[in-house]
Amino acid sequence: MSKLPSETGTLAISAADEASEIFLIDASLRRIASGLGKLEREVPLGVYKVRFRSGASQEDRLVEVAELGARVTVESPPVWFRTAAPIDETLTTHEYQQAPASATSLSVHVDAGRGGELFLFVREEDDSQPFAVPGVTIHALDSTELAQLDAGESIDDDRWAGINVRLDPGTYSVRVASGQLGEYEMFATVSQGWQTQVFLVMEDFWKEHEHVRAPSLRSASMLMAHQGQGFQPTSRTVRLAELARQALSQGRNVISSELMNELLHDKFMDPMLGIIAAHLLRRRHRPDRDLLRVVTGNLLGMLGEHPDLQALLVATKDRSHPPIEVVERPPSLRSSWADIVRASRRRATLVPPDSPVGRIAQEVVAGGPWLIHRLGKQERSILSEKPSMAEAMRVVEQLASLDADRFTEVVRQTESGEETLSGLERSVLSATMSHARVRELHSAKEAKSARARARQIVGDLSAPSYSIANAVISLANKMDLR
Repeated sequence: MSKLPSETGTLAISAADEASEIFLIDASLRRIASGLGKLEREVPLGVYKVRFRSGASQEDRLVEVAELGARVTVESPPVWFRTAAPIDETLTTHEYQQAPASATSLSVHVDAGRGGELFLFVREEDDSQPFAVPGVTIHALDSTELAQLDAGESIDDDRWAGINVRLDPGTYSVRVASGQLGEYEMFATVSQGWQTQVFLVMEDFWKEHEHVRAPSLRSASMLMAHQGQGFQPTSRTVRLAELARQALSQGRNVISSELMNELLHDKFMDPMLGIIAAHLLRRRHRPDRDLLRVVTGNLLGMLGEHPDLQALLVATKDRSHPPIEVVERPPSLRSSWADIVRASRRRATLVPPDSPVGRIAQEVVAGGPWLIHRLGKQERSILSEKPSMAEAMRVVEQLASLDADRFTEVVRQTESGEETLSGLERSVLSATMSHARVRELHSAKEAKSARARARQIVGDLSAPSYSIANAVISLANKMDLR
């Protein structure tokens, strides 16, 4: 017998973090409501499951609404999640690493400029693993080495190493040597009066049967704090910034109304939280352009020129600020890179080919929220003559016209040759092969034309047009298709 509509009570649910997701599930395992930070719902009498999710971690609680008109309060302690930054109440934090991170961030170990700081902290969170200071370096965008991690402080027994470098405002790269896997870098911008904080944890990486344990850029945490403030592991803002970073990586939106209000009134203390929040706001089905304009304006007032803010401005076509003519410095976020690439398709002059951001396009690594670049290979595929996009499209059409067997044969011959392929060349091959397989599943009437397939293949590649043209023509030469 069904319950009468009046046989209800109220569930008032609160998470410890306003960026934590709440899901209300009934006895039939149907999700009947969801919210961020807080959720209140009138429900029929019965037993319910409340799920709290923070980052990639979640906790469930059973709760009963047993009396008519009852108001049942459910409060959750913080959900512990994994993070590279040694934040309080997380799964991967040790006190003997947390305190040194705070203390080390307040020292200056290398003086290479004036105006801002870049703090780098690497740790091994698995106490069963040995630790020695890994090969991590900080570079200017012209590849000049500015600091090595071992020039800072470290305690091998406690498995951590940290360095704080005073720098001029600008964009720098954090490079990690990963043995036979190669060398990789991510990008961090230093702003006037701010300390940019990068945290890395050691992870296992495999290449065939070879094993390397190295700092992971894909799971890095990046925060910002006023100079002199240092890393504050118990800060609410720090925790929110890390939850927002993980949500961006996982494709979820965790911008609550409370946090949105802070963004509007310029109350946030970590500009990286504001940058990530702006990207999360843009992902909404109907982005609030007025809100984005205010958030971006607040961030510009705090940081000045910043490549991730330039990406937001070109993506939103915000006319309340001077137009962005060129983007020369790589952003930190992969989402920003995607925005810059899309804008460069409409305006080729936005990204100069010989600029730092233009030179990395051949070897951008997919995965994770950060823009990661593989070093040492992109120079091999730079052609002496600048190819045209029209010429490249003709080559892609030719590739798209090959039947799957012939395509597989050509790829096998190419990969068995002496010349190695760049990351972007491999992406062209992968995208073309996927389209070849899809074409086999359709009838001749349903199949797209080679030109339509070529346009879609090129459109799916995350690189400026001139980089794609360069990669396609270089690939054609290696495949002997021209």
